[in-house]
Amino acid sequence: MREPSSDHRMKRFARRLQVRFWNQGETHPKAAYTTNISASGMFVSTSTPLPSGSRVRVEVSHGTKSFMVEGLVVHAARVAPVLRQLKESGMGIRFLSIEDLMTELIPDIASEEVMHPPSDSQKAERPRRSKESVAAAIPPPAPTTRPSRADDKPTPRIERPGPMRTPGDERAAPRGAAARRPAPTHKRPAPALGSDHGARCSLEFATLEELRAAFERDLRKGGVFVSTDRPARLHARLMVDLRLPQPLDRVVSFAARVVHVLPPVAGSAAPAGMGLEFSDPDRVVRELSALLEVE
Repeated sequence: MREPSSDHRMKRFARRLQVRFWNQGETHPKAAYTTNISASGMFVSTSTPLPSGSRVRVEVSHGTKSFMVEGLVVHAARVAPVLRQLKESGMGIRFLSIEDLMTELIPDIASEEVMHPPSDSQKAERPRRSKESVAAAIPPPAPTTRPSRADDKPTPRIERPGPMRTPGDERAAPRGAAARRPAPTHKRPAPALGSDHGARCSLEFATLEELRAAFERDLRKGGVFVSTDRPARLHARLMVDLRLPQPLDRVVSFAARVVHVLPPVAGSAAPAGMGLEFSDPDRVVRELSALLEVE
């Protein structure tokens, strides 16, 4: 599936536009407004954000112009009213492309062979080669030796002196196949999951209550939002190091992909950072559930 240019999709504009959004299956919309928007997504300021991973339909209005778009909530932040001067309550939404929607309806459409099957005329133009023509096209091997002649003389064999050996060396010297056996090589250990992801980011939890809240809100749904003034580029792959609090006191790492980027915008209270989607969400849920149940 083709993806638009990341530079175009990452360019974000601070705009306050009126929106109405519907959760999948709902009939009555909720009113809100945007704080920033781009060609790939937007941040909607609302006191009732939908959970991460929710499918959402959004109507954006500006004067006499408007459009409707399908999207996916990649991160959400529900903030108490007394704290909204420090952090805005809302949700980051990634727009779904036509290819995403069509592939969701008809999974086979993502196959290039199904989307672009060869026409009958193209099939007829392909020449069919017989076994004889294929064999004739292969040139014969070049002779490795020249024919012998009657006046040829045998090449004398030159014996090269070998190293001097003592009787003890004769007993210790390997014989037969053992003498031709190559020296053992040391195999390199297999790389760990996600070790080909060059970049890394860290997310630290101060208490078990904070970890459990983040697990129920984001982690168990396959993603997480990392606040940073220097987010990675869209679609970049990286490793997320989750630093767990006492008494767990350990670091667990998971591979992820950047699906939403919120660069810092001057004069905007929206948090800067990036929305991540785990490459193996089942592993994240399995390992964190086991750790939280033990404690």
